[in-house]
Amino acid sequence: MNVWDVSKGRVIGTTSKARLLNSYLDEVYVQILDAHKQLLREGKVITAQAVKARFLGQDEQRKTLKELVKYHNTTMDSVLKYGTMKNYYSTERYLHRFISDKFSSRNYL
Repeated sequence: MNVWDVSKGRVIGTTSKARLLNSYLDEVYVQILDAHKQLLREGKVITAQAVKARFLGQDEQRKTLKELVKYHNTTMDSVLKYGTMKNYYSTERYLHRFISDKFSSRNYL
């Protein structure tokens, strides 16, 4: 017995299992639409692979500590006072020196 409606992309029937599966399919559909909307808002190229990667959470690039600190300092420069930013710039230098000495690698920066 075939319980799949190809034209609707859903399970045929009203059993609790059928309703549960159809509900799950609806949730996944909404999440895929949301991934598509996010990519549109960000001005990214929309492809099936891009939507799939966003849906699975595999499209976000990892940031290095250096990139994160630079982003913070750039965005907060106009918000925070000079004395506070001076402390952040000092912290940035200390972090770079510590990571270079401790890990002997530039991968973390």
